[in-house]
Amino acid sequence: MEYEEILKTVGEFGIYQKVILVMLAVYAGLQGVNTNMWNFLSPHQPHWCHIEQLQNFTEDQQKYIAIPYKKGSTTEYEQCKMFNLTWSSYSRGEYESWNRTVMTADGNTVGCRKWLYDYTTLGETIRSEVSEFYLNHVMWYA
Repeated sequence: MEYEEILKTVGEFGIYQKVILVMLAVYAGLQGVNTNMWNFLSPHQPHWCHIEQLQNFTEDQQKYIAIPYKKGSTTEYEQCKMFNLTWSSYSRGEYESWNRTVMTADGNTVGCRKWLYDYTTLGETIRSEVSEFYLNHVMWYA
């Protein structure tokens, strides 16, 4: 039996093939919408490392004390790095009179374990909520 004979027996492009084609087209269209919706649901949100010992300071003070500048900038801070210091060894007075150049002279940095987000423009987003959930619940079990 030839391939063409089998197609004639089974049916070449009948109602079943048309239904499958429509279903696949609808699925593919919805998948494109699903992929692109994350651009709107999860916009980039300014963030920086959270350091427990600095939580009573303003955001600008926290960044000045603990967050390095981006390479080639003296105004933009890194978003996922902080200086590698023992934060609990400093007093509030030392933080208030912090000399960034002297205290962070070695420039060693580490990655963040927790973040603070700037909610002034966007409020809470999926990105900020998921990262908090991931860090608090999932990461410790991996």
